[in-house]
Amino acid sequence: MSDLLTTFPKIDAVFATNDQSGVGADLAARQARRNEFFIVGVDGSPDATKAMEDKDGLFAATAAQNPAGMAQKAVQLGNDIIQGKKLESSDILIPVKLVTRENLSSYKGW
Repeated sequence: MSDLLTTFPKIDAVFATNDQSGVGADLAARQARRNEFFIVGVDGSPDATKAMEDKDGLFAATAAQNPAGMAQKAVQLGNDIIQGKKLESSDILIPVKLVTRENLSSYKGW
């Protein structure tokens, strides 16, 4: 992120593939004294919620996944396959929740 901040004089937004990368991007932006963009991560981790609590930070949102729900669904599907059942689809979608500063207080976390 430090290299990107040096290379590009203007950045609109950063999409981090996980919350820890987003927190790192926020730190790099602070060190570079840049604040013209916002950061969105993925996972809904405690690191992200802590970063969003900082009103001076750039971390604006995280797509909160449900690791326990994902594991539960995987076990269910695995059991179905063992029992000889056919999957209705090879695409299994598990909803995520967008957590922002506006709804952070209602987010229960993992």
